[in-house]
Amino acid sequence: MTAPGRFFLTIAAIVRNEGRYLAEWIEFHTLGGVEHFYIYDNDSSDGTAEILRPYVLQGRVTLLHWPEHPGQSSAYNHAIAVFGRDSDWMALIDVDEFIATPAGSSIARCVESVGREADQILLPWWHFGSSGHDSRPGGLVIENYVHRTVEAHRQTKTIVRPNAVRIVGVHHCETREGRTVDSAGNPALERWIQPAPVAGEMRIHHYFTKSRAEFADKIARGQTDGGSGKTIADFERFATPVKDDHLVAMAGAVHRAIAESAARLQRLALHAPWSAQSELAPSETWQRLVSRVVADLRGLLPAGASARYEIGLSHAWLQDVQLPVSDVLAAWRWLCTGLGASPIIDLAGAPLPSDLRVRDPHGPLRPFLLWSGHSAGPCELLVLVEGRDAGGKAWRQQRSFPVHPGGTLAFLILSERTMTVERVTIAEGEPAGTLSCTAAVAGFV
Repeated sequence: MTAPGRFFLTIAAIVRNEGRYLAEWIEFHTLGGVEHFYIYDNDSSDGTAEILRPYVLQGRVTLLHWPEHPGQSSAYNHAIAVFGRDSDWMALIDVDEFIATPAGSSIARCVESVGREADQILLPWWHFGSSGHDSRPGGLVIENYVHRTVEAHRQTKTIVRPNAVRIVGVHHCETREGRTVDSAGNPALERWIQPAPVAGEMRIHHYFTKSRAEFADKIARGQTDGGSGKTIADFERFATPVKDDHLVAMAGAVHRAIAESAARLQRLALHAPWSAQSELAPSETWQRLVSRVVADLRGLLPAGASARYEIGLSHAWLQDVQLPVSDVLAAWRWLCTGLGASPIIDLAGAPLPSDLRVRDPHGPLRPFLLWSGHSAGPCELLVLVEGRDAGGKAWRQQRSFPVHPGGTLAFLILSERTMTVERVTIAEGEPAGTLSCTAAVAGFV
């Protein structure tokens, strides 16, 4: 059973100029039970960010600028370290790879069944060729390319429990306990090359070449792992007559899902601003956890502390509450427990600094701030948080809280996709000079 606020199954992938294939790949795996995608954009110039727009706005994709060359290994390490804490299982695959399962069984159900007593599932890696296409045909990848090699490669691809990983690899990981199986449930070696292809009906369909023209484009754009071994000779090597149209049955559902996402974008665009920084929007899973913790917190307030309650995507407050410092700090401890947080500053009985420089040694974390105070008259508390995303780009997020004479208990929670926080600035709105801080704390998740 997946804990509240967590995903059961996610995928991390790095892409470069593969925008034309992303919608099919995302919708296919979503239909199989994948709940979220962490996509690392390795300096694409084909409009990848705009193509992913509907999926970012829906909260299904976290998009990161990842300019490192080579970047695949570092992207996977980052995904496991930063986003892995939110996933029971994470697949590390490419956009030309599709996770195939037995007919009638979803990817998520297969992982749950096979991985019950394991920390890693190694999938057979089947290479598909051009199916006779010299140029890119219309339709989906899974419709057009239905010819594969005679047997699977001795390398594998992995679906792994991130919290069990000791060393991250492109094709497999090394786990702490070595509890690795193939997709048939047999014990498997944690090796780069297996003695023989691993077994199992859950497998990777690797659309290695596609058409001759597409394979030429693939060679030209280079490899995100830094390799340069692909040549046009490989195109002929994977021109195989073995037909495998196992995934064609999914084509109709994938076509419908792509159309529905495009239509949904038109509605979202009416009220959801878009920019390259949209990965700062909290996911639905994170928001559900925040909502539950805040609702529980309200129930723990002292008897008689009536309050108006409001929660938004990145903030919450209880208004007109008069609480002593001890109760504010008790609320803080509840939030820390519920959100898995650790404090970085505790200023009970002292004013919060107007400019808090954050230097956390543990790396990219989720910041939030809890504040309790009162004022002589209605005013606002303005909070500006600044930092940098995974690609080093600067970002900023601002929120204002109403402060009431009776007192306000408020906290600000940023997206779980925030990478690094560098500064938190607190400012007082009009009327000036009337705000008195009872207790203030800031923390990281």
